[in-house]
Amino acid sequence: MVAEHKPPRIKSAFEATSIQIPLERIRPLRPVSGKTRRSTKYAQIAASVAEVGLIEPPIVVRHPSEPDAYLLLDGHLRVEILRDRGAVDVLCVRRQHQWHRFEVVI
Repeated sequence: MVAEHKPPRIKSAFEATSIQIPLERIRPLRPVSGKTRRSTKYAQIAASVAEVGLIEPPIVVRHPSEPDAYLLLDGHLRVEILRDRGAVDVLCVRRQHQWHRFEVVI
């Protein structure tokens, strides 16, 4: 007789829904440098955003000490390009709160 093996339940790192967030409430983990702004990669992403919009939403997590703010985990160039284009908000994927699992160094 073979014992039935049940795989462990894996909790998703991301919430199932996206959230529209004002850009003024998003705090980047790192600044986008002038050198990066002048790079080919930045220009390519800017052209893509201008042509088709965002394909991949930025990823955020609630700020640990600012209740209405979010830390930007991924998508720094996309968010900066949106700011440059005068956007006021962006659709983001919000990561669940798990401050005990990682440390954010600002």
